[in-house]
Amino acid sequence: MTREPQRRARGFTLIELLTTVAIIVIILTLAAPSFTAFQRNSELTGVANTMLSSLTAARSEAMKRGRNTLVVPSADCATWGDDWTKGWLVFVDNDGSQTIDSGDDVLSCEPKVPEAVTAVTGSAPEGFQDSGGKLYLMFNGSGYPRLLSGAFQSSSLDFTNGDSTRRIISNPAGRLRVCKPADAGCTAAAL
Repeated sequence: MTREPQRRARGFTLIELLTTVAIIVIILTLAAPSFTAFQRNSELTGVANTMLSSLTAARSEAMKRGRNTLVVPSADCATWGDDWTKGWLVFVDNDGSQTIDSGDDVLSCEPKVPEAVTAVTGSAPEGFQDSGGKLYLMFNGSGYPRLLSGAFQSSSLDFTNGDSTRRIISNPAGRLRVCKPADAGCTAAAL
């Protein structure tokens, strides 16, 4: 009878395991900053796209109903606020009072934006505000952005996370878009 040679047990040695763990730690250490930057840019893009969606819905509803529809900052979904980062409210001004009251239809209310994102409001018309500093964007029944006084409104609003910025632009015809300020045609002067 012949003897079969003994087989060596398969697996990792301690040195192989420690080497693999060390390589994984090095890769994760290098990837963590990129992941953080990716997450922050994703949050920023999400906020800008949510605002664009709210503005588009407000414009569409204004044309559908033939009434002024406003997007205003609001922390509690019931009052007109003064900071876009605390959230915003979209409502149809059914009674023409140009304020939020019980006769108005609230279409949507967006929550506070992530902590890393801030809204940049410069001098009017930047920041979706009028010359008095009141923050809003209003569409009339034809879908054109207007000031509360009835004058045409073209404006922009910047959201930034410190590293990147997304600008939402509304031109006098009501065309809405999101762009990066470094892109061609994405300046406040190009409104």
